[in-house]
Amino acid sequence: MVPESGGFDPAEIIGLAAELGKISMFAAPTLVKRLVDFAQRSGADGAGIKTIVYGGGPMYVAEIQATLKVFGPKFVQIYGQGEAPMTITALSREDIADSVHPDWLRRLASVGKAHSVVEVRVLGEDGTPLPRDRSVRSPCGGHR
Repeated sequence: MVPESGGFDPAEIIGLAAELGKISMFAAPTLVKRLVDFAQRSGADGAGIKTIVYGGGPMYVAEIQATLKVFGPKFVQIYGQGEAPMTITALSREDIADSVHPDWLRRLASVGKAHSVVEVRVLGEDGTPLPRDRSVRSPCGGHR
């Protein structure tokens, strides 16, 4: 369904979710932030939203934590290439919501887990592969 406004209006999205129920959508992190900001101002809780898949840019750890507090465990992260529509990694709803896991904050700052048919390598500035357990400082407030 395309919202009547033809654009992204947080109030309209929240209203449609409440009216239609069980909606799933993709949103860039900036749009997720706009939804959260609206919900906090209006007292909305995201009723009717089943899943929001986010990607297309980094989601700051503090923002996904705030998002979970407002909407609950409704989020899935994807990371991939826009040029070749293929998702390389994903962070499941369960991984995002599992705040008691000892690596939860590191997970939130990551791009997720590689899909089974994908091989991922993390390279240093000189192009050499980094060891598996080596963290790389992320611009999103965590390590990758």
